[in-house]
Amino acid sequence: MGQAKKNFAITPLIAKPLAVREAIVLAANLGLSRVLLETNCLDLIMACRKEKVFWEIDGIVRDIHNLAHICSQLSFSGPVEKLIC
Repeated sequence: MGQAKKNFAITPLIAKPLAVREAIVLAANLGLSRVLLETNCLDLIMACRKEKVFWEIDGIVRDIHNLAHICSQLSFSGPVEKLIC
């Protein structure tokens, strides 16, 4: 059996990147190499594309970038277009 990890977030802007980070770790544990993450949070997409820095999530976004090497293809689908993180 797997185990659940509890993350507590103050705002949705913090909760969404925490969920993305956990999804990448889960994908790696399942042996998935191609991952598509969908979000409607344009701020998160902009942060992952390094277009904008949000101090509240900067450390989490850095973790996402550090973990991205686990998946040979990690992409984000957002409200405007398909985006690569």
